[in-house]
Amino acid sequence: MTEHIPVIVRSDFPGGNGANPVELAPDHWQVEPQGDLIYGPWYYVEIQNTTGQDREIRLDVVGIPDAPGIVSQADRPVYRMGEGPWFPLGFNRAKLAATARLRRYEEPIVWFWEREEPIPSDRWRDFPTVEAQLQIPVPANTRVRVATTYPYLNRELHALTNWLTQLPEQQQRLVQVEMAGQSEEGRTIVTLVLTNPDIPVEQKQVVAITARHHPALEDSGSWCAEGIVEWLLSGHPRANHVLDGWTFVVLPIVNPDSVEAGRTHYNVHGVDLFMDYLDRISAEVQAVFNTLGQLRPDFLIDFHGWLLHQMGQPPYDGSYLDIVNSLPWDSAVYKAMAEAWRERIYGFASFALHRSIFRSCSAGRAYWEWHTLGVVTEVNPGDYSQFQIKLRAVDNLMGAIDLFEQRWPGYPIPGVPNREIAVLGDVSLFAWGDNWEEVRSSRVALWRAREGTRLEVSDKQVTVRAQELIGVPAAVRIPAPDVQTMITVNGKRVSSTVTTEDGWLFVPVTLDGEPVTVAIDTP
Repeated sequence: MTEHIPVIVRSDFPGGNGANPVELAPDHWQVEPQGDLIYGPWYYVEIQNTTGQDREIRLDVVGIPDAPGIVSQADRPVYRMGEGPWFPLGFNRAKLAATARLRRYEEPIVWFWEREEPIPSDRWRDFPTVEAQLQIPVPANTRVRVATTYPYLNRELHALTNWLTQLPEQQQRLVQVEMAGQSEEGRTIVTLVLTNPDIPVEQKQVVAITARHHPALEDSGSWCAEGIVEWLLSGHPRANHVLDGWTFVVLPIVNPDSVEAGRTHYNVHGVDLFMDYLDRISAEVQAVFNTLGQLRPDFLIDFHGWLLHQMGQPPYDGSYLDIVNSLPWDSAVYKAMAEAWRERIYGFASFALHRSIFRSCSAGRAYWEWHTLGVVTEVNPGDYSQFQIKLRAVDNLMGAIDLFEQRWPGYPIPGVPNREIAVLGDVSLFAWGDNWEEVRSSRVALWRAREGTRLEVSDKQVTVRAQELIGVPAAVRIPAPDVQTMITVNGKRVSSTVTTEDGWLFVPVTLDGEPVTVAIDTP
């Protein structure tokens, strides 16, 4: 009888998760992933075949919570042989099976958002579990790794930054590698800044792109960030045009500690970084928040990932641009943009998140701090390759840029439609400036003083009261008169007005703590 030589099953490597490996029968193994699996069943295991014979290994991944939206993520794994490329394992090699075992997990807060119920103090529950039964080919003298989805670890980001240093000088000058700060365990939070340095930064709008607030399982967000960086440096005419008019600030991994540890939702101290932007108790969010605060980006994309296979249509992606809860007024422009987003961006979905919780998340806090228009984009790798994931990210980004390079109704020039700060009827107060940097400064100052800013409208005049603001440029938007008129600001005639094709008149003003009155006189 030939002696059975077991394979070696391990997960003690960066990003690995698959504890307590046990051989139940020859070439039939069981592993039990650890951590906060209730937010997603991340497993990442290596199988080493040290014999000269090809093997077919059955691997049971146990303890997966049988909970809505979670269990369906476990049966589309990927695998690689040695250092080769990753491939989907295949539908015929993976299935889920119910078990009689219970496992204790903390019920996710997100479910309470959706149900809009009070969040109980004790959320620990016993959940029924399933196991993912995988059939994995392991050739002779080969090691095979299998994971829930394509892993993007700190080493992948290191490889990306190393690649950037090897680019031709013409491309290297378009990107700067910087550091937003450090994680709780001292790892660098890498920031990549991409733009055409020949064009002054104040003449450009700023897009911030973040990924991996939630580490393991949401790897597709980092693949998207990497794909965008690669495309922007590709030399494609469209990419060059975009770099002429925009500055991109990309943070591919916000949570490097938990990426290294193979955690699925929190940082190493149990903090949900995505929801930490109000309290900012984590080192990671403090670093990212400070970076964003210096930028005051015009638009923010926060990439996340999911692996649902029973919801929506392929490619199962979703973006939530929460119009209802993120606006203090009824903005027709934002609603029009949401419809355009729905038409152009893959898998648009709009969720009515809790207002209080929305204010705590990355995109929500950016909105309430700097009036930055933000979107949380969930990217589902599905059965796509890494290249296809990257391509979809670039397509979505270009769809967004196309939207923002058009002039929106009621706006004076093309750009992100986030300059309207206060509204009273058909009169609005807009951020203003001679370039985009001045507009950003005006936007943030007006927004932060919005509670103490009032518009008063009477016959043929508008008064702006903003005692907190000193030396802040702004513009009052009113319907353009049908007849020739004279415009005065505090009794002084002005000629530097802007009239749009769709019938709006912008009157630039400077807010200096005293009331500013815009009057319309008919000669």
